[in-house]
Amino acid sequence: ENTTFGDGVTLEANHHCGIGHTGVLCMPQYILHNIQWRNTDRSHKWVQFQYLNKQPHNANQLHGGVFTLSPPDALRVQSGEILDDAFFPMDFVSLVSSEFSYLLLVPGNICILSSSLGNAIAFLYDNGILCKVPLRVLKIYTRGLSSLTAPSMRVEMWAKEGGVTSQIGSSDTSQLIGFHQIGADYETIKQGYSLPVIPGITHSYKLSLSNDAEIPNSWVIEYSDWLLGNRFDT
Repeated sequence: ENTTFGDGVTLEANHHCGIGHTGVLCMPQYILHNIQWRNTDRSHKWVQFQYLNKQPHNANQLHGGVFTLSPPDALRVQSGEILDDAFFPMDFVSLVSSEFSYLLLVPGNICILSSSLGNAIAFLYDNGILCKVPLRVLKIYTRGLSSLTAPSMRVEMWAKEGGVTSQIGSSDTSQLIGFHQIGADYETIKQGYSLPVIPGITHSYKLSLSNDAEIPNSWVIEYSDWLLGNRFDT
């Protein structure tokens, strides 16, 4: 907030998350409010996601992390205003890793691979997905699962108003989200699922386990939009 970034700056998501027992779900949310991006150095990435697995298993989602404009700044861009010293390319307000590919199939072409804007843009944004809509983080904290047997989380999205009553027929887009665990099995209780979602009432989501088991009531769901609503009075 109210920060100017100069030459040579790289915003690195999840630094050190997943090293030993550091971190939890490795899905931070970075809100950029009233910032000036004055980094003219295009020889280094402006953003870097994590992909190197240093855990003793493959239950890793280290590529997490959402970069998004604050609600008032995003609204300005969506209203057609061109921000001075903007961090994102024109018309875009959010960025996530390319691993969250379900966003690319949301109707309206509101999210694209940064590579579609050219190799130079793809390099700067670490080949991530750029979106013209705000993104938020949804986290599900689990209990008692292990890296060897945990199912994936199935996310489905319908681009219709009406909530769950509109979820008729096949979803407009879907993806399996992998299980994430910090440390070896039974060494910590840091485990669960996380993904970027689009806030709003013009669409709805459905989450289910890939093995079709019931989601236990003991699992905790955290949605970041409540915090933003309090902070920005939206």
